[in-house]
Amino acid sequence: MKRTSVILFLIFFLIEFVSAQKSYNIDLKDTNWFVNNKNESFYKSDTISFIRIEKYDTYQDEINSKYIKIDYNEGNDTSLIELQKNGEANIVDLSVERWTNSRFNDKWTWNHEREKNEVSFYLKGELYLKFEIYSIGRDTIISEYGYSGDGTKSKLNLIKLELKRKK
Repeated sequence: MKRTSVILFLIFFLIEFVSAQKSYNIDLKDTNWFVNNKNESFYKSDTISFIRIEKYDTYQDEINSKYIKIDYNEGNDTSLIELQKNGEANIVDLSVERWTNSRFNDKWTWNHEREKNEVSFYLKGELYLKFEIYSIGRDTIISEYGYSGDGTKSKLNLIKLELKRKK
C-alpha cells in the first residue's frame, strides 16, 4: 500500500511538473520591442519586460513612438530592440537625461527557441544575454500625441513578454 501511494504521488508530481512548463506560441521575427532600461536593467536585471505596441492609431503616434515608449517607462532610459527576420538585431539605448542614442558598434544577432521559451542575444557571435519567457500579457497606454477621428486621445494596445534572465 505504501509503495502504491509513493508511485501515485510521483506520477501526479511528474504530470503537474510537465504541464506547468507552458509553451508560448509567439513569433518574434520582424518585430520591434522596447524595454525599461533604468540602471541598464536590460543588460543586468534578473527579470525584464519586453513591450510591443501592436498598432499605431495615428500617424502622430507613429512619429512620436520614442516619446510614447519613454512615457510608458515613466521617463526612464529605454532600449529599443528590433528583431529582424534574418536573425539580426538592432538594439538602441535611449538616455533620457543626456537625450542621446547609443548602440554597440558590433553586430547583434538573436535566436528564439520556441520549445524552450528562450530568447538569446549574441554579440559578435558570442552568447551575451539569454532569457526565458515566463508570461505573456497585455496592457494599454493613452497617447498624449495622437488623437482619433472623434477628438479623443488615442489608446494603444501593448503586448508584454515577461522574461527571466538565464545568462
